Amino acid sequence: MATTTTSTGAGYFTSDSAFRTIGSAISSAISSLPLIKTSDTGQINWATVTSILSINTPFGYEIYRFNDSLQSTSPVFIKIEYGLGNYSTQQFGLWITVGTGTNGAGTLTGNVSNRTAFSPSTSDSATRTSYFSGDTNRLCFVLWPSNPVAMGSSWAVFGIERSHNAAGADTGAAVHIYWSSMAYGGSCQYLPLGALQTAPPPYVSGGWYCSVPLTGGGALSPNIYTYPIKSFNMYETLPIFNFVHFAATDFATGSTNTVVGYDGTSRTYYAPGIANTAATLIAFTGSAISPAVGLMMRYE
Repeated sequence: MATTTTSTGAGYFTSDSAFRTIGSAISSAISSLPLIKTSDTGQINWATVTSILSINTPFGYEIYRFNDSLQSTSPVFIKIEYGLGNYSTQQFGLWITVGTGTNGAGTLTGNVSNRTAFSPSTSDSATRTSYFSGDTNRLCFVLWPSNPVAMGSSWAVFGIERSHNAAGADTGAAVHIYWSSMAYGGSCQYLPLGALQTAPPPYVSGGWYCSVPLTGGGALSPNIYTYPIKSFNMYETLPIFNFVHFAATDFATGSTNTVVGYDGTSRTYYAPGIANTAATLIAFTGSAISPAVGLMMRYE
C-alpha cells in the first residue's frame, strides 16, 4: 500500500508549461503507487506535449494495470487521458476508461467501461494539495479539494478496486469504478471481468449509493459512524473500501481516521474536505440534507 500528495494549481492553466506541471504531477503521483505502467506505444511525453486550443480534447494518455495475483486471470487496465476540459481553453481535463485488455497501442479491449470525464472550475488557479492512495489491486485519488468541508470549486474524485467477498477478500468477478467532480457530479459502474460483454454495463449517474440519514449526524458516544458505499449490478453488491461517507460535521477536514469495515478490518481514511450539498455530487441524499454528506478516501 502507498500514499502520496502533489501541490499544483487547481486545474487552471495559462501556458503549455503550466499544463505540463499539473498533468505530470498527477502522472508522477500515480506512477509512484504499486501499479504498473504498460508499454503501450504513443503514451504522453511530459517534456514535449503542448496544449491544443480546442476544448474537450485530450493531448495524450497513459495506461496502468493492476499487479496483484488476480491480474493473470482477471486483468484490469486503466487508461488516463490528459487534456482540455469542456468549458474553456484554460481548463484542465481528465478522462479515465477501464478495460480488461489493451491492443498495445492505447486502445482498451475486452470488457470496457464508460469513458469518465473530469474537469475543475474554469477560474480556480489556487495552489491546492491532491491526495493519492493505491496498491497492486486498487487506486483512488482526490484532486484539488478546498477547505472548509464544503462543495469546493475544483475537486475531482476517482476510485477503482476489485469486487469483494463476504470476508472482504478480493474476487476476480468485477471492479467497482467511482468518479465525481464539481463539473460532472457523481457516478459509478460495476464492470464484470469475466465473459465478454456486448456493451458496457449500465452506470449509475447522480451520486453514490449509501445509507447516510437525511438529518442528524452519526455521532453516538463513544462511536462515530461512517456509511458504506455500494455498487449495483443485477443485485446488490458488497461495499467498496476506497471511500466511505459520513455526516459532514462528524470528522474534521484534514483529519486521518481509522474505520472498521464490514469484514472487521481496520483501515485508515483521510477527510479531504469534500461534502455533498446537492443530490448529484457524491451521494444520493435528496434535495435537502442536513448536515451535508462528507467523503473520506482510503489513505494507506
